Amino acid sequence: MLLFPVLSQAQQSEYEKAFFKSVPDSLTHLIHLPERDYNPNFHFDYTIDYSQKNNRVVIITSDSVYRKIFWRYVYTQDSIIKYTKLNTDAYYLNWMKKHLIDSLPVIDFSKQELIMYSACGQCLAFCRHDEGYTSCHRNACNFRELWFIRKKL
Repeated sequence: MLLFPVLSQAQQSEYEKAFFKSVPDSLTHLIHLPERDYNPNFHFDYTIDYSQKNNRVVIITSDSVYRKIFWRYVYTQDSIIKYTKLNTDAYYLNWMKKHLIDSLPVIDFSKQELIMYSACGQCLAFCRHDEGYTSCHRNACNFRELWFIRKKL
């Protein structure tokens, strides 16, 4: 009886199963990135069609968009490594280390693309939008995101 709460949390919900099952086979190299944060100067959500309930794939092809999406992660481990190689002022290097937030991977956008896959697991599990139904489980979907990287096409 004591193990029941532990075992129930370890099981995936129908929403999670439907979400992971819906990831396209062409997206294979998963990378872990921090959650996106709201940027008052760049409305990434405006580039996404929210009427597309089943799934959405957004391809990011430039470093400037990547930095705008994760705008709070300005001074990263990769930034510090690059700055250290320049052999410049130690004051600024220490300041960057002090204000380090998290580490974002360096992506060479001349060779690679960053892909965001997003979908509402509850819609995938219950709403049958792919069959043409327009009714939905609720008026505010809960979209989850996974990030992938691939060679530039």
